[in-house]
Amino acid sequence: MPSYSDRHLDAARALEYRDKFKKSFFRRLSNWREERVLSKAVDAAFEQLPAYLVMRGGVKLLDLPCGAGRFSALLARRVGEYHAADHSPHMLELCRMSLAEAGLEDKAKSFTELDALEMNLRAASFDMVCCLRLIHHFNDVGERARILSGFRKTNRGPLILSFLNRDSIKQWRHEQQKSLSCEKSRRATLTPVELGIEAEEAGYRLERFWSLSSLFSGQCVALLLPIPNAKSRSSP
Repeated sequence: MPSYSDRHLDAARALEYRDKFKKSFFRRLSNWREERVLSKAVDAAFEQLPAYLVMRGGVKLLDLPCGAGRFSALLARRVGEYHAADHSPHMLELCRMSLAEAGLEDKAKSFTELDALEMNLRAASFDMVCCLRLIHHFNDVGERARILSGFRKTNRGPLILSFLNRDSIKQWRHEQQKSLSCEKSRRATLTPVELGIEAEEAGYRLERFWSLSSLFSGQCVALLLPIPNAKSRSSP
C-alpha cells in the first residue's frame, strides 16, 4: 500500500484529513471550487448515460476513494444508488456520517473496504465511477494502469477522475522548487495528453477536463468515456 495511505488507517488522522478542508479561507475556497468543477463533470457524465436511466433515478455510482465523504452528499443526491469504497475503515465511517448528516442514508447502498489496486468487484456493476485525489499518489505507470483497468472492468459508463496537470503554473512552480532543493516530488503529474494515452490503454477516451485554477491549483477533473468493445491492454 502506498505510504500516503498509512495515515488514513489511523482514526485521529482520518479526522484531521476531513477537517483540513475547513481550516482556512483558502481551503474552503478550494473546496468550493472543487465542488463546482465536480458538479460540471457530473452534468457532462449524465449526458452520456441513457436518458431512461437518468430520468428514473436508476444510476448506480461507485465513489472510490470516498475519503471522509467530502463529496458524498453532492454525488448521492444525483444518483439512485451511491456505493462508497475506501481502503480505510475510518474514512468509510466518516463518509457514512457525512451522508447521515445530509439525510441521504437511503441513497448509500454499500460501504466497502477496498484497495484501488486490488479491485475485486463484479464486472459491469456500476453505471458511473468517481475517483478523486487518488492517482497523483501513484508515480508508477503500471499501478495507474491497474487502477484504470480495474475501473474499466467494473464500470460500464463514464469515469470522473481527478489528476494533477503538469502543464499548470502551480505544478510547474512546484517542480521547480523541488528541483532547486534537489528533492524528488512525490506527486505524480500528468499532462492531458499523457492522461489521454494512459486512459486509452485502459479502454477509455478522454472527453474533456476542467481545471480548478491553473495559477493556484494543478488539480483537474477529467471525464473519461468507455471505448465501445475496447479491451484493456493492462487488465489486472
